[in-house]
Amino acid sequence: MNNTIEEDWTEDITILVASDIVDFYPFENNGIPTKGIKVKEESDKVWKSLPVTFIAGFNYESGYEYKLQVLKNHLARHPMDGLAYSYSLKEIIYKKKVVNIP
Repeated sequence: MNNTIEEDWTEDITILVASDIVDFYPFENNGIPTKGIKVKEESDKVWKSLPVTFIAGFNYESGYEYKLQVLKNHLARHPMDGLAYSYSLKEIIYKKKVVNIP
């Protein structure tokens, strides 16, 4: 008998959001891409692509870099074709305009 109770849990984390729009493929490089953003948890080395609307309460503007304080919601029961977590905005730590130099 398994006595483990699967429950959602949350943690406060800091994430970085890149300034440019990218293609987001909902099914690992298959299907039709939608608009995405590049996101990196402060403790990670790898950027990941997520849908523009993935961070609840956050309105992304292209051309700006962001540092955000978010609530990371770990989902005990998530869709087989979906992520095991979600983000909810707590605070915009900074929003910085990025100017491309030719």
